[in-house]
Amino acid sequence: MSDFVVSKTYSVNAYQCDVDTAAPVNLAMPQGSLIGICIETTGSDAIIDKITSWTMTQEGSGQAAQCVTDGIPNSVSTYSCAHRSNSLCIAETLTMSKFFDQASPGALIATGIAQLVIGRRRVNARIVPLASREEKNDIFGGDPNFGVRIDLKNNIEQSAANHSKVLLSYISVVVGIVYVLFS
Repeated sequence: MSDFVVSKTYSVNAYQCDVDTAAPVNLAMPQGSLIGICIETTGSDAIIDKITSWTMTQEGSGQAAQCVTDGIPNSVSTYSCAHRSNSLCIAETLTMSKFFDQASPGALIATGIAQLVIGRRRVNARIVPLASREEKNDIFGGDPNFGVRIDLKNNIEQSAANHSKVLLSYISVVVGIVYVLFS
């Protein structure tokens, strides 16, 4: 009788997505907008139990926001792993003002840990930036590492245009009141 080993690779993928449809998107996100991230398993017999931790870190500035800690989202983040028979988590968070302190804000990098369930066994899969894929953290012979890069855009021009409109509206109201008072 001979012994043999059977192995199977389990991995996860992540991408910026539309939170309503889970369709991949590649959009530069302005301040105050919702960032959607989809995390999915590639094995048909693996499901995602939960996101254990999730951090958004800005390139260049090092600013960071802890979106999920110990499986619990912060006040501006949420996630659900009840999509596609639990093989897909859709996570979302607001782009915070601290990421827009620069005229050209750096991209955000999502990192964290997703907990997979394979059969009856729970396994933590690290979420790391794409640049770190060489540092593999093998689980069952697979590469569970993934990362998402989200570009940001500063709406300085749009903000200035909106302030000008408000100022012109205010001036029009004041002129109208002055005209009524002195007519």
